[in-house]
Amino acid sequence: DASEIMLMILVWTTVLITIFHKHRFIVYRRIFLIGGLHYFYRAITMALTVLPVADKAYREDICQPQSNQTSAFVMGQRVLKLISGMGLAINGKHVYCGDYIYSGHTMSLVMAYLIIKEYSPRRWILLHYGAMVIAIAGVVTLLCARGHYSIDVIVAYWITTRIWWIFHTLAKNPNLKEVDGFGRNDNNYLKNLWWWYIFRWFECNVPVMVPHRYNWPIPQKLLKCKPVQYLCVKLRKGTEKATQNLRSNHHNNSNNFPNSSNSDCNNTSLRPHDLVNVATIG
Repeated sequence: DASEIMLMILVWTTVLITIFHKHRFIVYRRIFLIGGLHYFYRAITMALTVLPVADKAYREDICQPQSNQTSAFVMGQRVLKLISGMGLAINGKHVYCGDYIYSGHTMSLVMAYLIIKEYSPRRWILLHYGAMVIAIAGVVTLLCARGHYSIDVIVAYWITTRIWWIFHTLAKNPNLKEVDGFGRNDNNYLKNLWWWYIFRWFECNVPVMVPHRYNWPIPQKLLKCKPVQYLCVKLRKGTEKATQNLRSNHHNNSNNFPNSSNSDCNNTSLRPHDLVNVATIG
């Protein structure tokens, strides 16, 4: 549970950062494409290598028995149950065991950290280090709880980081994705990746550098409609009126104080120890 709590903290942090990102659709498109690649690769590795449940107590108490009648309906039902629980065991939905190589928890923890580091401002150093510490702690607690084997975690880290780094290296170099005047590049061996053409179809019109700017996740058409414009004008007028009232009140209060030029404080005839004048001023 500790690992999944840390995972949820990182995931919600990435949601907050990306949803307020000005170019949120580009960011989400990249995240979903990379996530799709991971689950495609996980489907292959889980089908080829099935490991026994690492924790005996988890196998006896949580895991449901194998079905002797495998059909499309049973498979669809199990898939929907796993999706409804987001693949987490903390909500009681992860009851079909055996999805070990490679670790989806480690993949999500590492990818959440990479998203936070990539799409938040560079000066948010504390957030970056905090996310890294939480991700490492999530992986360690996952291993301590026997949620995965060590090989699952190592393979998950290696594949997750390599896909992320390859994807963003391609995205940030126009000569590698062959845009902005760069023609066919025969020296680009990354084109041999089977998903390179999918990547280029999504990224061909995206600028090389996506600036880190943030705004409210409200459609511009909604902001330009008449009811919203009317409310904005009313709010602006109310704010201006409140500001004017504060300024006028401040000006009136300043006029109520005695004039310092006529007070005895500026009287040069006062001696430092003249208690009579001090009492008069009080």
